[in-house]
Amino acid sequence: MALSLDPEIAQALAPMAGAMADATPPAVGDIAARRAMWEPIIGAAGTAQPIPDDVKTSEHHTTADDGARITLRWYTKDGAAPGPAVLFFHGGGYIFGHIDLFDGPVSRYVSASGVPMLSVEYRRAPEHPFPAPLEDAYSALRWLHAHAAELGVDRDRIGVMGDSAGGGMAAGLTILARERGGPKIARQILIMPMLDDRTTTPDSHIAPYLLWSYDDSLTAWPALLGEAAGGPGVPARLEDATGLPPAYIEVGQLDVFRDEDAAYATKLSRAGVPVEFHLHPGAPHESTPSPSPPTSPAAPSPTASASSNPSQPPPSALTPCHRRGMQALHTGGPPPLPAATESLGHRHEHTEAPRGRAGIASRRMCIDGRETAGLHESCPAPDPHLTDL
Repeated sequence: MALSLDPEIAQALAPMAGAMADATPPAVGDIAARRAMWEPIIGAAGTAQPIPDDVKTSEHHTTADDGARITLRWYTKDGAAPGPAVLFFHGGGYIFGHIDLFDGPVSRYVSASGVPMLSVEYRRAPEHPFPAPLEDAYSALRWLHAHAAELGVDRDRIGVMGDSAGGGMAAGLTILARERGGPKIARQILIMPMLDDRTTTPDSHIAPYLLWSYDDSLTAWPALLGEAAGGPGVPARLEDATGLPPAYIEVGQLDVFRDEDAAYATKLSRAGVPVEFHLHPGAPHESTPSPSPPTSPAAPSPTASASSNPSQPPPSALTPCHRRGMQALHTGGPPPLPAATESLGHRHEHTEAPRGRAGIASRRMCIDGRETAGLHESCPAPDPHLTDL
């Protein structure tokens, strides 16, 4: 089957593609050029949709073991009841990005789900290589557990979440917390996670559609790992996944990290970890909304079809899959989804469900500990840990 970019994603990414068409890709190893190119794009994409006015933020700080001061930003929705919380790590290939650029997406996550989030300004490579960023993450996790009571957080329902490099941070943190005996993590939500430093051999089938390129990987991983390359600091090299928290993972079909993310999900499952895996056909790694401003102040309803305004995803920035991942941290969860997405126990396409993130149709693969080959028609009922946290 020939691969192609989802037409709605292509339309949403058109302004970005146009802006990048005449730009010379940064050379391998040129981190400064990547920061200069990507950070304005991320910032523009983050503010392309309205910033919810029902979310408030407050600044906090913690100190890493080496004395570094780590900034933490706490997002809460007005009127939200005490309960779960998420520790969030932004993307950026471990080499660029900061929490200010992700104010929009995090605010929309919180507004749509009602789950508060603590966003972490972890240190970046190459100035601060592994394990410094991961130690920052661990310090933030300890801070959230220590301040859970005053923040109205149930320590037993703290999840970790991140996109791209942030997904790798979240996965790595679950492993580190297990090795150190806590603090407890209830769930890991990994969005197109950057898990494996071996994603550097070009695949000609997806190369024409890449936004995060193989040259980017050849730049980012050595910057992060240095002499630790090939070692246990990479989540995908994990040998024993026993005892890790339930995982929700989603990745694009046209993503450099696709196969490695699927392999990681399978590794978790074989160790008895409940996993929900989603593959988005026609989606590249950075499936962010267009940086163009909304054409109308009236944002589409989260339950409206994206085809009515394909360049502007619902303001929640949550696919039906995202909402299910977040719902696991709820007692009651967010508003019910359409019937096509209600059964966690089946693999299917969201053909009639609302499309999030630039109109990505999604296929769900429930991994249940058995050998799985591709996408099947059905799977057993989900482990209760996926829905009853």
